[in-house]
Parts: sequence; structure tokens; C-alpha cells
Amino acid sequence: MSGPFTVNLLQLNGDATAYTGPGQKIELKQQTADEILVLAGNLQKLDLSGQTKAEPAIIIHRGEKGWRIMMQDRRLRLYESTSVFDNFDTVNTPQELRQFAPFYQHGRDAELETASTLPAATGFGWIRTAAEVGGLIIVGLALMAVGLWFGLPHRKLGDVPEDISVISSSDERQKIFATFAGTYSTGKKAGDSVLIIAPDGQVTLGSIGKDGKPILPPHINEKAQAGRRKEEVCVVTTFGVIDPGNDAVAIGNLRWRRLAVN
Repeated sequence: MSGPFTVNLLQLNGDATAYTGPGQKIELKQQTADEILVLAGNLQKLDLSGQTKAEPAIIIHRGEKGWRIMMQDRRLRLYESTSVFDNFDTVNTPQELRQFAPFYQHGRDAELETASTLPAATGFGWIRTAAEVGGLIIVGLALMAVGLWFGLPHRKLGDVPEDISVISSSDERQKIFATFAGTYSTGKKAGDSVLIIAPDGQVTLGSIGKDGKPILPPHINEKAQAGRRKEEVCVVTTFGVIDPGNDAVAIGNLRWRRLAVN
């Protein structure tokens, strides 16, 4: 796919050659896949040593679907969505990103390439050629339909999953938020993620600074929803469903442990 894509640069300058610090965001005009790979190459070259607050990223959107590119240990990570909590693939060079969505060619691009290699029809052979082309088009359209169904999201990011029931009772919501309320972290060192759930359902997600306290302002600050998955209560946010644990909370396989706050 050549794009175009809508691109936002987080904590980066306009060509991704320099780290600009937390809270910085630049919106670029629509970019092609080749232009994004150049940005990814510049991101990969950045020296972030000593920058504990550095989380530079390239955010890509095409329609309602989005992706995130980040750099870790001089390698590039391509996330399956704009969330850092989603699955990701790791590559050594920007060109290797072409093997993953949204950069690989499929659907209409592959169909056109196949059609262009078909031999020209001669004599009565045009009937057979037309039938072959028609069959290829039908198969191509079927594969595109399957790809669109399984490859594209059926809900916007942050929508409530189908297995979650949102709690409408204010008393029950209050009890659920009170149960989850607290400060949680993936670790205690600078740069680790910290999650704060308030008794009123306000949720903030950020990272720990050198002083051991959450860095302000947080990356995400929003009002959550209370929900229930089967018999378990949960908290629903735009970045995932928070499930309860043993003195901890979790989103999928990522776990935050409760911190003692003085």
C-alpha cells in the first residue's frame, strides 16, 4: 500500500530526526508509505540515552484504523493499533515494515499485478482468457471481502467489547470504582508505567519519574465506565478493559501491581 496516510509525530520534530520532549505533537500532511519508512529510519537513529521520559512515536491513520511505530533497543516496533498495550512486531530495518499492515500490498494491488501478467487473447482463445480473468476477479473479490472482515476492526478503538455489560446503576458503579481505586505500576523504577484509578472512575495513565512519583501531566486522563464480564466486574477505558487481580489489575497479559501511596 502506498497510502496516503495521516501521520502524527509524538515527541519528535517534523522529520523525526530529533527528540523534542514530552507533550510535543506535530501533525503532518498526508504521507506515502515510502515517506513513513524514511521517518521510521530517522526515529531508529535517535540517541535517547538518559531520556527517561522519552516515548517518541509515529502515529499512522488510514480511515478508522491506526498503527504506532516506536523504537526500542535500536529496533523498530510496529503496533497493531495506536495503543502501546496492543500486540506489536519488531524489525531491524524500516524496509522490513513492508511485510506488515498497513504497508504490504494486497487486495486490489495484487489483483492488478496478476491481471497485467495474463497472456493476450488470440483467435477463439479470448473466450477462455475472459473466463480465466473473470474467475480471477471473483476469487480476488472474495479474498478481499474475507480480508476486510477479519483484518479491519468492527468497533472503534475504545468501544465496549461485545462480552462486556456496562453498569447503569450509579450505586453499583460507585462500588466497582471504589473496589478498583488505587495507584498501580508495572515497576518502581523511572520509566515504568503507572495507572491511577480514582473512586469516582477517573483514570490516568502515565509513567514514573526519577523521584519515584508519577510524571504530570499523564499520557491519558479520562472518565472510565464500570462493567461486568460474566461474573467479574471490570473498568472499561479507551485503552482497554481493566480486570481485577490479586492486589493488582490487568489489561490482557499486562499487569500493574498496587503501590502503597504515602
